[in-house]
Amino acid sequence: MTTKKSDADKTKAQLIEELTELRNQAAQLEESEKRYKTILETQAEGVAMVDQHEKFIFTNPAAEKIFGVKANELLERNLKEFLDPGAFQVVVQQTEKRRQGMHSIYELEILRPDGEKRIILLTAAPFYDEQKQFKGSLSSFKDITEAKRSAEALKEQEEIVRAVIDSSSDGILVVDKIKGYSHANNRFYEMWHIPEEYKYDQHLYYVANQLTDPQAFLSQVLDLYQSPKESFDTLFFNDGRTFERVSFPLWRKGEIAGRVWSFRDITERKRAEAENKKLENQLLHAQKMEAIGTLAGGIAHDFNNILGAIMGYTELAADDTPIDSPAGKNLALVLKASLRAKELVKQILTFSRKDEESRKPLLLAEIIMDSVKLLRASLPATIDIRCHIREPLHPVLANPTQMRQVIMNLCTNAAYAMREKGGILEITLKEMEPDPGLLADKDPDHGLYQVLSVSDTGHGIPAEIIRRIFEPYFTTKKTGEGSGMGLAVVHGIVKGHGGEIIAHSEPGKGAIFNIYFKITGEKRLPLQDTSSTGAIPGGNERIIFIDDEKDLAEIGKRLLVNLGYRVVSATGSLEALEIFRADPSGFDLVISDQTMPHLTGLQLAGQLKQVRPDLPVILCTGFSESINEMNYKSQGISDLIMKPIGRRELARVVRKVLDRK
Repeated sequence: MTTKKSDADKTKAQLIEELTELRNQAAQLEESEKRYKTILETQAEGVAMVDQHEKFIFTNPAAEKIFGVKANELLERNLKEFLDPGAFQVVVQQTEKRRQGMHSIYELEILRPDGEKRIILLTAAPFYDEQKQFKGSLSSFKDITEAKRSAEALKEQEEIVRAVIDSSSDGILVVDKIKGYSHANNRFYEMWHIPEEYKYDQHLYYVANQLTDPQAFLSQVLDLYQSPKESFDTLFFNDGRTFERVSFPLWRKGEIAGRVWSFRDITERKRAEAENKKLENQLLHAQKMEAIGTLAGGIAHDFNNILGAIMGYTELAADDTPIDSPAGKNLALVLKASLRAKELVKQILTFSRKDEESRKPLLLAEIIMDSVKLLRASLPATIDIRCHIREPLHPVLANPTQMRQVIMNLCTNAAYAMREKGGILEITLKEMEPDPGLLADKDPDHGLYQVLSVSDTGHGIPAEIIRRIFEPYFTTKKTGEGSGMGLAVVHGIVKGHGGEIIAHSEPGKGAIFNIYFKITGEKRLPLQDTSSTGAIPGGNERIIFIDDEKDLAEIGKRLLVNLGYRVVSATGSLEALEIFRADPSGFDLVISDQTMPHLTGLQLAGQLKQVRPDLPVILCTGFSESINEMNYKSQGISDLIMKPIGRRELARVVRKVLDRK
């Protein structure tokens, strides 16, 4: 028996499987079905289908002759009935291969009911149900008892093998090292891009040079020629292609004569699997971030109320305490710490808000300073944060949340590089015209750019890695320490804003990331004055102050009363609505919490304005999906105060709204 003969039957089994499947097609294929049925019924080779337990479920007339049993009787019997125990174990072993998706070509000795022993050559292939579950085997077989003694039969079978190999959709290579010949189908040459001059010589070395690891490939091929084992593995190409390779030993008279190789291009399947995995990871990441945002929003209201009470009572106590006294100084420190806590909560909430698409002219310097406050609270003391901002600066058109994300990701990466020995984290912002050619492909007219630089004194990035650092999921961190998405997100944000990011590093000398943003062209702006000095404005207007927390309602009232206002407090929206309706024209302003039972602050404002449309309303909130600093005016609110509320901010906003009226 030759390998070419065996491989022909293997491919013919696939064809028979296709023909069998066509018998079950819809009515429009009836004519084709009849034609294939005629072929099955008239051909000399037996065709049979057995289930998982080797029971016959389909046979053709040729099978009846080979097994010596009527076709209708054969369908009631099991293949085991025609075999001795040793031969049936061979069937069991071959069936296990088909469960793994492999085809089988083997000889089998059967015992017919009339006592005659015959040898058949089977080509078997697995078949599956619609759920891709293994259901049994489809086999074509031929009585080769006489053919084994006939050289003519072998020659005929060899021609069939060659024809079937050439018609296969897989690349097939048959190598007989004893007889010194090889045969490959056209698909093999196409898959391996083999030119005409290499078709009949030097296959091995030509194909090996296309692979990512040619030496390992050559070593395995040479080893397999001496091995009795079947082999299945995956080959990776320099151009990104991926092949599955199946190799069977070619036996002759009990000795290994060569190998039969089959190659299947699975590049697109692997790409689809990788893309699905990528999308799955992105979905999990998005769900995780959404959960974090929901958690942040959920705790913000209660935490801000607690912090608001601390700040309010501290400011009220400070009013009754000499500034230079020990108690006065302690109260000032408590208030300072409370303001730091307020800023920390504000930064956390920034990442939970869903305003990623909104862009506006903003000063990157303010975003940097806000981010540095959060970094100082979260990074170890061994890392010295240095910030250099050259002002005044032009604004850039950007999304504030995404800019914070860029700064935080770059800085936390830099801190990670210095986690063992500490070091200097330096943040620089300046305006300049980049060197000609640096951004020529993005901005041939050059012009003024704002350059954000983040550098560290850590271990640096090797040259072979730095070209891959912006790839999604590429990371050098240990499992559990990073997802590999940080720099990919930074790169995406920068590119999405029309900017450019360039990284420089040398091992042992740290790294620096330079980000270039085109300025908007608007005039230069100084940084906002965030100092708490100056007189606190007051007044004598009449105000309703509402908060469902009794302490906060009392604090708000007392803070405003101390500023000269006449204030009525309420601890619920329905109570406030009743107070207002009793004297609609007697109040100049309403200040309300947003998150309350019965009616939210926004709903309460709507009820109040139905009675008096000109009534100014200030809304207080720690976190809200429905209202924020970008959209409050469009919903009829005069101004918005983010909790926890400090006296100076409260006085400023109240006076601004009343003066505007």
